[in-house]
Amino acid sequence: MKKEIEKTGIGDGGRFYSIDDSTKIASFLQIPKLLFSDEHYSRLSLLAKMTYSLYLNRYTDTSYKDEIGPYIVFKDEDIAWRLDTTTEYIRKIRRQLKDVGLIDYRRGISVNKIYIYSYTSGQADSDNDRIFFYENQLDSWRFYRFPSVLFEEKYINLPLASKFLYAMYFDMLCLSQAHNFTDEAERIYFKEGVQTQEVKSNFTANTIRKYRRYLQACGLLYEFKPFAQEMRYYLVKLDMYEDNNFMYENMTADEQDAYLGKKMEDFKKTYILKSKSDDDVRIFRNVFKKAKMSNQALVDMYAKTGHTLSVNGLRKYFNGSRRMPEEVRAFLIDTIKSDPAISQIYHDLSGNDVMSLSSEKLSSLSSKGQHHHLSEARFISNTDKNNNKKHTDMTTSIQEEVKQEASLFIDYLNGETLYLTDSDIQFIRTVISDMAERQTITTKHDVYSSSDIHNVFHNLLEMESALEYHLIAMLNEIRNIPFSSPQGQVHYFEAMLLSRHAQANDWWQTKVSAIELQKYMDSNYRNTGAEKFSDDIKDLKWWDM
Repeated sequence: MKKEIEKTGIGDGGRFYSIDDSTKIASFLQIPKLLFSDEHYSRLSLLAKMTYSLYLNRYTDTSYKDEIGPYIVFKDEDIAWRLDTTTEYIRKIRRQLKDVGLIDYRRGISVNKIYIYSYTSGQADSDNDRIFFYENQLDSWRFYRFPSVLFEEKYINLPLASKFLYAMYFDMLCLSQAHNFTDEAERIYFKEGVQTQEVKSNFTANTIRKYRRYLQACGLLYEFKPFAQEMRYYLVKLDMYEDNNFMYENMTADEQDAYLGKKMEDFKKTYILKSKSDDDVRIFRNVFKKAKMSNQALVDMYAKTGHTLSVNGLRKYFNGSRRMPEEVRAFLIDTIKSDPAISQIYHDLSGNDVMSLSSEKLSSLSSKGQHHHLSEARFISNTDKNNNKKHTDMTTSIQEEVKQEASLFIDYLNGETLYLTDSDIQFIRTVISDMAERQTITTKHDVYSSSDIHNVFHNLLEMESALEYHLIAMLNEIRNIPFSSPQGQVHYFEAMLLSRHAQANDWWQTKVSAIELQKYMDSNYRNTGAEKFSDDIKDLKWWDM
């Protein structure tokens, strides 16, 4: 797999995906995620879904067209070679795809004309929309990216189900990169367990476990469970593939367990424990624990700098489940430096002088012993031209960070939500984009700066599944309110979001399980989408605002 950037974690030899890696695959097959979530396609085998995806991929470049419409030419032999199956079985699959309305075909003299139909037929407005794709339409759908290199001879012994799991895990890895799910060496991991993987793949739990073990045997997947935390899964770059399939299949069940157990233990010793020995975050946690300074006390001190941080968020930074932002690290460094007793504790635990600690983004203490962070600098008025320029640069920096958080929020909407309709997602995207572009937002009770908006986005993303729960609840509240304009509805939702965040920390720290969310959906959520908005709003193209 080719990467645009090859910056890797410390000492891993480029084996793992790191936070700075490009997640662009040079060549890939697009597999529609809807094929795995729509009940209409639940009986299709993975081979059938892969066959349709190969057809669809060729359809995007077809130049063939007749009186019926665009079509492709794809020999059964070519499909069979790519999927390592027989031509007879591909013919059977082709008939299955026709039966469920995904394709049609006409027999020719030497080849078949294959017409590709939309897999979103249940959502179409007309027969033509149901049948054919149109120019640029494919860009809006959601796909798994299946690396084309997996069709090569090198990977022929790896089962197709394992190859698909690799593509699905890569999709999860991209979301993890967007949310900074990295370890101390900046290696990306994902945390979605078997239950989530069942939903995304339409595989059974046993099937997932069976074919996931092939990836582990071939050195493409490792797992590690930190104490009292969720399992972490590390996907390995395809260049590191080891063809151990035959050896693994000829082991007894006990031998397979022992073999995989040793690989996971070696991974833990080589890459996890080694990196933790130099972990500043672990040292910080132990320093404040020995100084008898609670997480709540640190959060209260941090609030005086103009930033927002929850006790739960700080705990995640300390235990390594979330990467610590540079501004939080700088605050902890300044706190250690400002107190001689804490400085001594740091020296005793680390063996290093406290002055060796440094931060790239934030300065250390001022002469008055106060913490000066970027958000504070925005409110300092100074007539000196250099200071004014510095102030402008800092403001621009914060606005860029707001846009980055907004981008993560939109990635969450596009990839992590289960129950929001496309109309709801488009509306919320409009709200988030509008908030990211504004330097200040004034509500009835407060004025919010760019720094405040950044903190709100950051905190909301930490809610995980609870965020969708509350977004749906707020959407239900405004559905039947008559607004005079689309902008009025957008601004009302913004004010609601900001006010709830400001007035109740418990609200955005709430955790909602998948089961609780499902119960709420069953009893409260009316999945009616845009038709519940006012007439002035429901037909608006939000992206044109």
